[in-house]
Amino acid sequence: MGSVSAGVGLAFLFEASDKLTTELYPELKLEKSPETPLIGKGAILDSIGLIDFLTLVEEIVQTKTGVSIRILSEKAMSYTQSPLKDFSTLARYVETLIAEGPV
Repeated sequence: MGSVSAGVGLAFLFEASDKLTTELYPELKLEKSPETPLIGKGAILDSIGLIDFLTLVEEIVQTKTGVSIRILSEKAMSYTQSPLKDFSTLARYVETLIAEGPV
């Protein structure tokens, strides 16, 4: 697919966060910040919430770019630092997946 504008991944994550907290989990307050943890210490999503969030991100990417991505994959699990650590690491990973093109 080529290059992806810097910051687009974070924008997709923030959109997914809004959708998650308004439609699926209105009781949650998921801070929209690059440092917001997704796994580990300080993360507020449980495993099902995280899967719901990642699914929303994939759907938003498909809608906005036409590119189908799969966040949870062998590739993601092969990284020495998890791309799911926080919003910034996930945003960079999403941008990489978009640039690589459809699954």
